Amino acid sequence: MKQYSDYSEIADLLVHSLAGELTPEEKERLEQWRAENGKHESFYQKLHSPSFWENHPQQKYREEIVEAWTRLYQRRNQKRRAVRRLYWGVAAMVAICIGGFVYWHSMQSQVSSGQTLVAQEEIVPGKKQAELVLGDGTLMALNETMSLRSLEEQGAVIKAEDNALQYIDKQDAGSVAYNTLRVPRGGEYSLVLGDGTKVYLNAESELTYPVTFRGESREVSLRGEAFFEVASDHACPFIVHTEQFAVRVLGTQFNVRNYPDVPASATLAEGSIRLSKGKETALLVPGQQATLEDNGIVVREVDLEDAIAWRYGVFSFKHTRLEDLLEELARWYDMEVFYQNPSLKDLHFTAWFQRSDGLEKVISLLEKTQKIDLEANGKTLLVRSK
Repeated sequence: MKQYSDYSEIADLLVHSLAGELTPEEKERLEQWRAENGKHESFYQKLHSPSFWENHPQQKYREEIVEAWTRLYQRRNQKRRAVRRLYWGVAAMVAICIGGFVYWHSMQSQVSSGQTLVAQEEIVPGKKQAELVLGDGTLMALNETMSLRSLEEQGAVIKAEDNALQYIDKQDAGSVAYNTLRVPRGGEYSLVLGDGTKVYLNAESELTYPVTFRGESREVSLRGEAFFEVASDHACPFIVHTEQFAVRVLGTQFNVRNYPDVPASATLAEGSIRLSKGKETALLVPGQQATLEDNGIVVREVDLEDAIAWRYGVFSFKHTRLEDLLEELARWYDMEVFYQNPSLKDLHFTAWFQRSDGLEKVISLLEKTQKIDLEANGKTLLVRSK
C-alpha cells in the first residue's frame, strides 16, 4: 500500500475535506491515508468533530484557516512555486491551525524510515531580478549578475547593465513593439524608457510599455507598484494606466500603487499629477496622496518618507496595521504570513529598517514591542500572541 508521506498532498486533502470540496480521486487518496494506521484515522475524526473546533482556543477560526490555505494553494498554482517552499509553508500553517499532528507525524515517519528531509529555505531580503517579455513573446531573465548585450527591438536599442534596463530610441519610423517587465516577489528592478523617463518597479509588479514613444502621448500600463521620474515634455503628456485609474503628467516624480490587496493610490513627490477614474478627477500637489475608496477619490497629506520609503531602500511605518505591514514585508522577503489569531492583524506598529536587513533583525525589532511573537519556518512567518 502506498504511503502518502508527501506532506503538501496530505495538507491538501485535509483542508479540502474541511471545506467539503474533495474530488472522488482525492476522497480515495484520503481514505487510503486514513487506513495507514490508527493515528491517522484518530486525527481525521478529531479534526471533523464540532467539539474540536468549539473547544480548542486556536481552532475556532476554521473559516479563516480554509481561506488562508486556499490563497496559498492558488498562489502556488499561479506562480508554480517550488514544492519545497510549499512543504514548509503548509507545515507551519497546519502545525498552528490544525494542531501539528500531521506535521510531526510526517517528520517522525521520514526520520524513522531514513528519508532525507527537505532542506529549509531561508527568508532573505529581495534582490535585483526581473523577467523581460519582448514584442515577439521571447522571455529574458534579468538579475544583478548579468549584463545584456545590445539588441534591437523595432525602433529601439535595449541594454541591461548596472541592474537596470535601458531603451535607446533610434527614431526609426514604422510600427512600435511593446515590452513587459515583470518583477517577482522578492525582487525589484528599474528601467529607462525611450524618452528618458526612469521607472523603479517594486516587488510583485509589472509594467507594459512601447519600446519607443510615438504620437501625442506617452502611455504605459502598471500592475503593482512603481516610482516614476518622468522626462519633461509639455507637448506629449505621460499617462500611467492601472486597472482602477489613470495618472496624467507632463514631467514630475510620483509613486503609483496598485496591488490587489490594498487600496490603489498615487503619491506625488515633485511637480503635479492628475488622477482620473471615470468622470472623477483629482489634481495633486507635492506631499499629497490620492487613494481610491468607497466614496471615490480621497486626497490627503502624507509623509513622503513613509509613502515612498521603498524607493530609497528602506521600510518606514508609522502606526500601521500589522497585516498591512507584514504584507509589505511578505512581498519583499517572498514569504507567506499566517496568524494564530485574526485579531492580531489589527495591532498597530511604528518601525523603520533597511530593506537590506535580514528578517532576523526585523523580527527582533517588532518583538521588542512586547505585542507579538514571530517565528520564521522555511518561507513562512508565524504570528502569535505574546
